[in-house]
Amino acid sequence: MKKFFLSLTVFILTSIYIAGNYYLLYNLTVLLQIHIENLLIPALILALLFPAGEIARHYRAFNFITLTGSIYMGFLGISASFYVLKDLVYFLAGGDLRSLTIYATLIIILIFTYSLRELFLPPIVRQIQINTDKVKGKYRIVQISDLHLGYLKKVKWLEEIVERVNPLKPDLILITGDLIDCHGKCINQYIESLKNLSSKYGILTVPGNHDYFSGLENFHKFCRETGIELLENRCVTFDTLTICGIHDESGKYLGTGKPDLTVVRNAPDGNFKILLHHSPTLWREAENAGFDLMLSGHTHAGQIPPMELLVFLYYKNCCGMKKYGKMLQYTTSGTGTWGPPMRFLSRSEIALIEIGDG
Repeated sequence: MKKFFLSLTVFILTSIYIAGNYYLLYNLTVLLQIHIENLLIPALILALLFPAGEIARHYRAFNFITLTGSIYMGFLGISASFYVLKDLVYFLAGGDLRSLTIYATLIIILIFTYSLRELFLPPIVRQIQINTDKVKGKYRIVQISDLHLGYLKKVKWLEEIVERVNPLKPDLILITGDLIDCHGKCINQYIESLKNLSSKYGILTVPGNHDYFSGLENFHKFCRETGIELLENRCVTFDTLTICGIHDESGKYLGTGKPDLTVVRNAPDGNFKILLHHSPTLWREAENAGFDLMLSGHTHAGQIPPMELLVFLYYKNCCGMKKYGKMLQYTTSGTGTWGPPMRFLSRSEIALIEIGDG
């Protein structure tokens, strides 16, 4: 099942990538008014940027190729989004195709350039206040998510995250999955920086789909070496606060573990119960199980078009806070990025959640 799931995913993504490159090539011929044969070589070079980057990511000396390939993927996604809109306008209302293509290209360039600001901006700190009489006193909780530590993340970048988290003086640091995104030795460089994260009661995490992709044993070892406590269908209690972490749903298909919400039965009655689940799914089951707060990540708020629209349509709560019955559910936009280091309508964030009796 695991091999089938991965093979199917690779086939679908490869097909979309090839179709996207051909669609871009077609629109360039309309824009420049030249025959497609004259653009085949530069189009082929562009199309090879991403696969070349995926190969180069295993060699740190060639990280610039990986970065270039990722940025090209972002450009391709934005281009496809607005060229599709252009063609939809042309189909429904008519007009001059080349003029519409020029306008669409200008919009693409503006959005692409604006989205690259993510390369230079630090994550914002988003403050959230939750009042409850289930908690004695107050807990300051920092949620970070989707760091995707791997070939495109420099140690200096992680150190800057640590420097933004520690002054918040958290009682707990909760990482909602996708902590790592590479195999083997490449993650060793981040160990010392993560050890510098400071909180009163420690750091808890749950696995995300990319942690599974990086190898669950590899992820276990990394958590042990950094002193991060991994919750896999397990709960821990701090006085009147209980934190439960479960496997991500993707674990069912990858054969790495199934989420089990029955673990909440081990929580003391009357405690404020927080669920950590990488994807913002299972919210109905979590509310029925008696959780007060569910924290998730995974979506990155889409980062750039067309994913921003797709995650909005697919997930009940792709980003921000939502209430289901008596349970609050917060989906962070993520502290890092995956793929293109770009964002359009969202920002990378660190969530500071204060829970107390008001």
